[in-house]
Amino acid sequence: MRSPQLAVQVHWESPTVRQRQIMLLVAQGLSNKQVARELNISEGTVKVHLHEIYNRLGVRKRTALAVFVLRKPASQDHRGD
Repeated sequence: MRSPQLAVQVHWESPTVRQRQIMLLVAQGLSNKQVARELNISEGTVKVHLHEIYNRLGVRKRTALAVFVLRKPASQDHRGD
């Protein structure tokens, strides 16, 4: 059985570029409405992406997602994608 931390590391490369953008904005403290405005998408689309991100990373809360993003090693960041 994998530890939750290992599972998160395994799944880090799974999110799409858009999902990674949302993750970074959420980690900066933006609300769903602010994320939607920043990315020029609907708030509902942000919610759909967040639901998928939570499932892929095995987190349940926005704060857990923010902690994950802020703690992940820089070597796992794929900004060029």
